[in-house]
Amino acid sequence: MSQFPRFIEYRNREFIQFLEDALNIYNAYNLTTLKLQSFVTSLISDLPLLNTVFETAKKNENTETLENLDLKRENAIKGIRTIAEGFEMHYEIPYQNAGKLVKTHIDKYGKGISTLNYLAETKAINGVVSDFETDLDVKDSLTFLNLTDWVAELKNSNIDFNNTYLLRNKDISAQPDQNLKDLRMLIIPKLKLLFEKTASFYSAFETEDYKTILDEIDTLIIKYNASIPKSVPRVKVIPIV
Repeated sequence: MSQFPRFIEYRNREFIQFLEDALNIYNAYNLTTLKLQSFVTSLISDLPLLNTVFETAKKNENTETLENLDLKRENAIKGIRTIAEGFEMHYEIPYQNAGKLVKTHIDKYGKGISTLNYLAETKAINGVVSDFETDLDVKDSLTFLNLTDWVAELKNSNIDFNNTYLLRNKDISAQPDQNLKDLRMLIIPKLKLLFEKTASFYSAFETEDYKTILDEIDTLIIKYNASIPKSVPRVKVIPIV
């Protein structure tokens, strides 16, 4: 495949539609002969619950706000880390050290914070913000790199997210232990495994059906990757003097 699917960035509606489109591609072939039936069946069994939770959440007025706040906090944590990582390559040592310190304090909570479920992500960001506010060295580094506004954005969006999440969950009693992000995190590895198996079987057996499926999935990925909203916040560039 020429591109990797950017599953985390697909909106809920697009993610579900991508899953259905991908399964339709596979179901056009003899999956038993291709040794792919069990992988596809597992994903098909996930669809009813995914659609049910999506429809339930869609009826709640807080759901869209929740998704927007989740995107805001994810953009903030990614943005802070990206800038800090960039400063690690600065030509002056103080900027390198500051960038490294900030990035290290983020990474100790995991490099994939945005891939965690809602509650785990909230807890991780709380930990990051606490470090930013209480560790004097990292606090000075954030000021030195002009990142304090982004830290405020991260903190506030995480607080707003948690408050909205609690309000939303009061209204969704049918699925108290399920939410869309949790379900997506369970389904994504299954999809990746299906694609990996298809590619490995093609390498092993060179059956043309595998290649055709991979080509169709590749076209699908390109289409859905192009649908991702261009909502990453712009970085405020401050001259270094």
